[in-house]
Amino acid sequence: MATRVVYYDLRKETPEGTRRRGEEREAPSAVGHAVNAFFNDHGEPATLQAANDEGDFLTHTGPIGSGEAVIADAKSEIIRYLKAYNDKVLAVEMEAGGLTQAFHEQDGPQAVRGWVVVRGISDDADDGKNDTCHDVAARHAATVLRSLLPYLPIGSS
Repeated sequence: MATRVVYYDLRKETPEGTRRRGEEREAPSAVGHAVNAFFNDHGEPATLQAANDEGDFLTHTGPIGSGEAVIADAKSEIIRYLKAYNDKVLAVEMEAGGLTQAFHEQDGPQAVRGWVVVRGISDDADDGKNDTCHDVAARHAATVLRSLLPYLPIGSS
């Protein structure tokens, strides 16, 4: 679960190599407070019961890296960059960067109030990357979201 996303694709290509210019995007404070309340009640990491008698699984919170690259190398330059940017980055993925940008660009009285990223981790972003755990990861993410919903500031105010 993330309320902070490091968008890693901003960069400058120079003769000396790539210079990454990460941009961190943070959810509104009300969402951050809701996530903190969830973990205060459930512990950190939170242990949740999986559906379909799959047993328990752990839920963590922290920043995630997001960009356009599919990463299938644990020694990737992007992974090294993200660890140097913030050693608490939990995972890398490809969608949250666009989501956070869309929310950032909203304004006015009809603007949506916030976002949170809930991801089920299905692989280690290494050369063993495959699709065998996608279904379990999706079910775990749905369970986390279902458990988080009562904490989120939903409605008009």
